[in-house]
Amino acid sequence: MSMSIRAALLAAVLGLSSFAIHAAPSQVAVPASQGATVMPLSLVEGVQYPALDLQTVAAEDALRAIDGGPARFAIAHDTAIDIQRAGTWETVGTQSIWRYRVKATDATSLNFGFTHYRLPPTARLFVYDVAGQQLAGPWDERKNQPHGELWTPVISAADVVIEVDVDTAERERVELILGRISQGYRAFGRRSAGYAQPDIGQPKFGTGPCTIDEINSGTCNTDVACLGENDAWNDPRRAVGAITVG
Repeated sequence: MSMSIRAALLAAVLGLSSFAIHAAPSQVAVPASQGATVMPLSLVEGVQYPALDLQTVAAEDALRAIDGGPARFAIAHDTAIDIQRAGTWETVGTQSIWRYRVKATDATSLNFGFTHYRLPPTARLFVYDVAGQQLAGPWDERKNQPHGELWTPVISAADVVIEVDVDTAERERVELILGRISQGYRAFGRRSAGYAQPDIGQPKFGTGPCTIDEINSGTCNTDVACLGENDAWNDPRRAVGAITVG
Protein backbone atom coordinates (compact mmCIF):
# COMPACT_ATOMS: atom_id res chain seq x y z
CA MET A 1 0.00 0.00 0.00
CA SER A 2 1.23 3.51 -0.74
CA MET A 3 0.19 7.12 -0.33
CA SER A 4 1.33 10.66 -1.13
CA ILE A 5 2.75 11.89 2.13
CA ARG A 6 2.96 15.41 0.71
CA ALA A 7 -0.85 15.35 0.41
CA ALA A 8 -0.85 16.25 4.13
CA LEU A 9 -0.71 13.89 7.04
CA LEU A 10 -2.95 15.71 9.47
CA ALA A 11 -6.27 14.44 8.20
CA ALA A 12 -5.31 10.91 7.32
CA VAL A 13 -6.90 9.72 10.49
CA LEU A 14 -10.27 11.28 9.64
CA GLY A 15 -12.97 8.73 10.33
CA LEU A 16 -11.28 7.61 13.55
CA SER A 17 -12.97 8.37 16.83
CA SER A 18 -11.56 8.04 20.31
CA PHE A 19 -12.88 6.13 23.27
CA ALA A 20 -11.49 8.81 25.52
CA ILE A 21 -12.28 12.16 23.88
CA HIS A 22 -15.32 11.64 21.66
CA ALA A 23 -18.93 12.40 22.55
CA ALA A 24 -20.88 10.91 25.43
CA PRO A 25 -21.21 7.09 25.34
CA SER A 26 -24.94 7.32 24.62
CA GLN A 27 -24.17 9.14 21.38
CA VAL A 28 -21.38 6.90 20.12
CA ALA A 29 -21.64 3.27 19.03
CA VAL A 30 -18.99 1.22 20.82
CA PRO A 31 -17.98 -2.44 20.48
CA ALA A 32 -20.15 -4.81 22.49
CA SER A 33 -17.07 -6.31 24.13
CA GLN A 34 -16.47 -3.02 25.96
CA GLY A 35 -19.49 -3.53 28.17
CA ALA A 36 -19.65 -7.33 28.33
CA THR A 37 -17.92 -10.08 30.24
CA VAL A 38 -15.69 -11.62 27.60
CA MET A 39 -12.44 -13.51 27.58
CA PRO A 40 -9.22 -11.47 27.93
CA LEU A 41 -7.50 -10.32 24.76
CA SER A 42 -4.55 -12.57 25.56
CA LEU A 43 -6.79 -15.52 24.67
CA VAL A 44 -8.26 -14.04 21.48
CA GLU A 45 -6.99 -15.60 18.26
CA GLY A 46 -4.90 -13.37 16.02
CA VAL A 47 -1.67 -12.87 14.14
CA GLN A 48 1.71 -11.40 15.07
CA TYR A 49 3.97 -9.88 12.41
CA PRO A 50 7.70 -9.45 13.09
CA ALA A 51 9.50 -6.14 12.67
CA LEU A 52 10.14 -5.09 9.08
CA ASP A 53 13.58 -5.09 7.48
CA LEU A 54 13.71 -1.30 7.61
CA GLN A 55 17.09 -1.01 5.90
CA THR A 56 15.73 -2.75 2.81
CA VAL A 57 12.43 -0.87 2.99
CA ALA A 58 14.18 2.50 3.25
CA ALA A 59 16.45 1.70 0.27
CA GLU A 60 13.38 0.78 -1.80
CA ASP A 61 11.65 4.02 -0.77
CA ALA A 62 14.64 6.09 -1.87
CA LEU A 63 14.47 4.50 -5.32
CA ARG A 64 10.70 5.09 -5.47
CA ALA A 65 11.28 8.77 -4.67
CA ILE A 66 13.75 9.12 -7.54
CA ASP A 67 11.26 7.48 -9.90
CA GLY A 68 8.57 9.90 -8.78
CA GLY A 69 6.26 7.23 -7.41
CA PRO A 70 3.82 7.85 -4.56
CA ALA A 71 5.39 7.68 -1.12
CA ARG A 72 4.89 4.33 0.60
CA PHE A 73 4.13 4.27 4.32
CA ALA A 74 3.27 0.60 4.96
CA ILE A 75 4.05 -2.92 3.82
CA ALA A 76 1.03 -5.00 2.83
CA HIS A 77 0.56 -8.59 3.94
CA ASP A 78 -1.90 -10.57 1.82
CA THR A 79 -4.15 -12.81 3.90
CA ALA A 80 -7.35 -14.84 3.62
CA ILE A 81 -8.85 -14.66 7.10
CA ASP A 82 -12.47 -15.82 7.00
CA ILE A 83 -14.63 -14.77 9.96
CA GLN A 84 -16.38 -18.15 9.91
CA ARG A 85 -13.08 -20.07 10.20
CA ALA A 86 -10.72 -17.86 12.18
CA GLY A 87 -10.81 -15.52 15.16
CA THR A 88 -12.69 -15.96 18.41
CA TRP A 89 -16.47 -16.10 18.72
CA GLU A 90 -18.32 -15.61 22.03
CA THR A 91 -22.01 -15.45 22.86
CA VAL A 92 -23.32 -12.86 25.31
CA GLY A 93 -27.06 -13.07 25.77
CA THR A 94 -28.66 -12.97 22.33
CA GLN A 95 -25.59 -11.42 20.74
CA SER A 96 -22.47 -12.97 19.25
CA ILE A 97 -19.12 -11.17 19.42
CA TRP A 98 -16.22 -12.00 17.09
CA ARG A 99 -12.73 -10.66 17.68
CA TYR A 100 -9.41 -10.99 15.89
CA ARG A 101 -6.22 -9.42 17.21
CA VAL A 102 -3.44 -8.09 14.95
CA LYS A 103 0.00 -7.18 16.32
CA ALA A 104 3.05 -5.97 14.41
CA THR A 105 6.37 -5.36 16.13
CA ASP A 106 7.53 -1.72 15.97
CA ALA A 107 4.69 -0.74 13.60
CA THR A 108 3.58 2.88 13.56
CA SER A 109 0.15 1.98 12.20
CA LEU A 110 -2.12 -0.79 10.97
CA ASN A 111 -4.95 -0.71 8.45
CA PHE A 112 -7.04 -3.39 6.82
CA GLY A 113 -8.62 -4.41 3.55
CA PHE A 114 -11.66 -6.69 3.57
CA THR A 115 -11.74 -8.27 0.14
CA HIS A 116 -15.16 -9.76 0.83
CA TYR A 117 -17.64 -7.78 2.92
CA ARG A 118 -21.34 -8.48 3.34
CA LEU A 119 -23.10 -7.95 6.64
CA PRO A 120 -26.68 -8.74 7.72
CA PRO A 121 -28.88 -6.01 9.28
CA THR A 122 -27.81 -6.50 12.92
CA ALA A 123 -24.05 -6.76 12.33
CA ARG A 124 -21.57 -4.01 13.20
CA LEU A 125 -17.84 -3.99 12.40
CA PHE A 126 -15.30 -2.06 14.51
CA VAL A 127 -11.51 -1.65 14.46
CA TYR A 128 -9.72 -0.28 17.52
CA ASP A 129 -6.40 -0.22 19.32
CA VAL A 130 -6.01 -2.21 22.53
CA ALA A 131 -5.20 0.96 24.49
CA GLY A 132 -8.71 2.25 23.81
CA GLN A 133 -7.56 5.51 22.23
CA GLN A 134 -8.69 5.02 18.63
CA LEU A 135 -11.90 3.55 17.24
CA ALA A 136 -12.94 3.19 13.60
CA GLY A 137 -16.48 2.22 12.71
CA PRO A 138 -19.07 0.98 13.05
CA TRP A 139 -19.67 -0.29 9.54
CA ASP A 140 -22.87 -2.18 8.83
CA GLU A 141 -25.09 -3.43 5.99
CA ARG A 142 -25.18 0.06 4.50
CA LYS A 143 -21.58 -0.54 3.40
CA ASN A 144 -22.55 -3.63 1.39
CA GLN A 145 -21.49 -2.72 -2.15
CA PRO A 146 -21.54 -4.55 -5.50
CA HIS A 147 -17.72 -4.77 -5.44
CA GLY A 148 -17.94 -6.49 -2.05
CA GLU A 149 -14.96 -4.75 -0.42
CA LEU A 150 -14.25 -2.48 2.55
CA TRP A 151 -10.96 -0.68 3.33
CA THR A 152 -10.48 0.86 6.74
CA PRO A 153 -8.85 4.07 7.92
CA VAL A 154 -5.41 3.90 9.49
CA ILE A 155 -5.10 3.10 13.19
CA SER A 156 -1.89 4.58 14.60
CA ALA A 157 -1.00 1.61 16.77
CA ALA A 158 0.88 -1.69 16.64
CA ASP A 159 -1.75 -3.75 18.49
CA VAL A 160 -5.28 -3.64 17.08
CA VAL A 161 -8.53 -5.58 17.45
CA ILE A 162 -11.10 -6.22 14.73
CA GLU A 163 -14.57 -6.90 16.17
CA VAL A 164 -17.94 -7.85 14.72
CA ASP A 165 -21.10 -7.75 16.85
CA VAL A 166 -24.22 -9.46 15.52
CA ASP A 167 -27.43 -11.04 16.74
CA THR A 168 -26.71 -14.74 17.16
CA ALA A 169 -29.65 -15.56 14.89
CA GLU A 170 -27.81 -13.82 12.02
CA ARG A 171 -24.29 -14.96 12.84
CA GLU A 172 -24.09 -17.44 9.96
CA ARG A 173 -25.05 -14.67 7.52
CA VAL A 174 -21.91 -12.65 8.23
CA GLU A 175 -19.57 -12.79 5.21
CA LEU A 176 -16.22 -11.22 5.94
CA ILE A 177 -12.76 -12.04 4.61
CA LEU A 178 -9.75 -10.02 5.70
CA GLY A 179 -7.59 -10.01 2.59
CA ARG A 180 -4.89 -7.47 3.43
CA ILE A 181 -3.14 -6.17 6.54
CA SER A 182 -0.85 -3.17 6.06
CA GLN A 183 1.98 -2.72 8.55
CA GLY A 184 2.97 0.93 8.80
CA TYR A 185 6.50 2.16 9.40
CA ARG A 186 6.32 5.93 8.76
CA ALA A 187 3.98 8.92 8.25
CA PHE A 188 1.34 10.51 10.48
CA GLY A 189 4.11 12.22 12.44
CA ARG A 190 5.91 8.99 13.31
CA ARG A 191 8.44 6.54 11.94
CA SER A 192 9.72 3.19 13.14
CA ALA A 193 13.06 3.35 14.95
CA GLY A 194 15.87 2.56 12.54
CA TYR A 195 14.14 3.81 9.40
CA ALA A 196 16.46 6.10 7.43
CA GLN A 197 16.70 6.39 3.66
CA PRO A 198 20.17 6.33 2.11
CA ASP A 199 21.02 9.53 0.26
CA ILE A 200 21.03 8.59 -3.42
CA GLY A 201 19.92 11.97 -4.75
CA GLN A 202 16.19 11.57 -4.16
CA PRO A 203 14.03 14.70 -3.64
CA LYS A 204 13.92 15.88 -0.03
CA PHE A 205 10.72 17.82 0.42
CA GLY A 206 10.54 20.40 3.16
CA THR A 207 14.32 20.62 3.69
CA GLY A 208 15.07 23.65 1.52
CA PRO A 209 13.69 26.20 -0.95
CA CYS A 210 11.25 24.77 -3.43
CA THR A 211 11.60 24.97 -7.17
CA ILE A 212 8.82 26.45 -9.28
CA ASP A 213 7.91 22.94 -10.46
CA GLU A 214 7.50 21.77 -6.87
CA ILE A 215 5.39 24.81 -5.98
CA ASN A 216 3.07 24.42 -8.99
CA SER A 217 2.17 20.75 -8.77
CA GLY A 218 -0.54 21.09 -11.41
CA THR A 219 -2.41 23.62 -13.50
CA CYS A 220 -4.48 24.74 -10.51
CA ASN A 221 -2.70 23.09 -7.57
CA THR A 222 -0.21 24.39 -5.04
CA ASP A 223 2.15 22.17 -3.09
CA VAL A 224 1.47 23.30 0.50
CA ALA A 225 4.88 22.01 1.62
CA CYS A 226 6.41 24.84 -0.39
CA LEU A 227 4.43 27.82 0.93
CA GLY A 228 6.07 30.87 2.43
CA GLU A 229 5.25 31.68 6.04
CA ASN A 230 2.96 34.57 5.06
CA ASP A 231 1.11 32.75 2.30
CA ALA A 232 -2.69 32.98 2.59
CA TRP A 233 -2.98 29.21 2.00
CA ASN A 234 -1.30 28.39 5.33
CA ASP A 235 -4.64 28.27 7.17
CA PRO A 236 -6.61 26.19 4.61
CA ARG A 237 -3.69 23.75 4.24
CA ARG A 238 -4.48 22.36 7.68
CA ALA A 239 -7.71 20.93 6.30
CA VAL A 240 -6.12 18.97 3.47
CA GLY A 241 -6.86 15.25 3.52
CA ALA A 242 -4.60 12.33 2.77
CA ILE A 243 -5.55 9.49 0.44
CA THR A 244 -4.20 5.97 0.68
CA VAL A 245 -4.01 3.77 -2.41
CA GLY A 246 -2.80 0.25 -2.92
